Amino acid sequence: MSIAPPSSPSACILAFVNSLLAPRCYHQLDLPTMSTPPKPLERFSPAPQPRRVQAYAIRRCLPLELVLDIVDSLSLPTHASCYTHSPEVLQTLLSLCLVSRAVSSVAFRHLYSRIFFTSLPQLRAFFDHPRTHRITRSLGFSAGIPISSIDVKHIWALYGHSLQQLNLEGQIQWFTPSPKAGPLPGTERLQELALIPGGQRYPLEIFSTWTDFPQLKRLAFMHAVLHDHGDNASYYSRLPQLFPELETLVITLPARSRRQLASFAHLLACLPKLRKAILIEPCPLSTRRLSSPPPSPLLSPPSPRLPTTPLPSISELESAIGKSLLARSPACRVVEVNAAAYGCALGTEGKRAFKPWFADMVREGRIWELEGRVWGEEEEEEEEDGQGGAEVLLGDVLKLEQ
Repeated sequence: MSIAPPSSPSACILAFVNSLLAPRCYHQLDLPTMSTPPKPLERFSPAPQPRRVQAYAIRRCLPLELVLDIVDSLSLPTHASCYTHSPEVLQTLLSLCLVSRAVSSVAFRHLYSRIFFTSLPQLRAFFDHPRTHRITRSLGFSAGIPISSIDVKHIWALYGHSLQQLNLEGQIQWFTPSPKAGPLPGTERLQELALIPGGQRYPLEIFSTWTDFPQLKRLAFMHAVLHDHGDNASYYSRLPQLFPELETLVITLPARSRRQLASFAHLLACLPKLRKAILIEPCPLSTRRLSSPPPSPLLSPPSPRLPTTPLPSISELESAIGKSLLARSPACRVVEVNAAAYGCALGTEGKRAFKPWFADMVREGRIWELEGRVWGEEEEEEEEDGQGGAEVLLGDVLKLEQ
């Protein structure tokens, strides 16, 4: 009877590792030796006689260093920023913990390097597991976990010295310290931070009570509120110190206005090493308003005024902001992404499904690799036609008050 081979690649690797580590013993073997004369050939074999059983253990295995390299290659995620293991890899790592002590230590390290909590009892159980406190690099919380400020203190005390990635789905208020509580510890090693609000929207100024992020390279903030930069000049001036190494920013701008675009441009200009800003919208680009609304009809004849330059449209402002950021050093690309192009539903259903879609993209680590329309990179044909509006520099955009 033939045995079908394992279907998944991880199962094949697990079977291969087990076959290399486990010794193969062949019993009931009667192999010829120097002291045993050869038996004469007989036409008909006689009845078996009781004889001494000789067992030979043949052990074939690869060097332990090579086996551990195989385990390391197996544990590599599809995306470097994902917060969970795939079901196949998770099951394989659990099985590898039972192979040997050397392999178990490596598999255990990979198994608990990424932890995503889905319930409060699961979180409390990990507080009593000291082996995971020094090897956890990625920590995520599912929506609906009612954690408290005491839990947050335990998390920073146990995982703050090794934590590099943090994903919050509705627990933003508990991780944001009050001004009286002092700065938040444990942010010195963070390289990635994703904030997904539960029911309310949070302004960008929530980081004013956090400590600096000297190593943070990726920041995702869903439905962040951008206040006017003129009213928060002191906070915007602190952004270079707060995020000195930030390279990728993911944000959403549900409503577009000249004032909000001016604050958005000022935000990107305050991040010295930003290279990519991703704007994600739940609705298709064709249904979003790309220009200013028409003026309302006048009830009385207008008074004579001096001729003024017409204000550029929203799309022209976006193009001007993109060109200005592409011209700076280092260049920053503003990428506008349509969520429907990456699997999000359309219409009213898409607005409800946008938050779960955003959370899944963060868990899988795909949120940082999204691509779309780049502001300021128009096609050459459009530039030759000369149908664009007035050219506006980034400094002019920041001075707009309407």
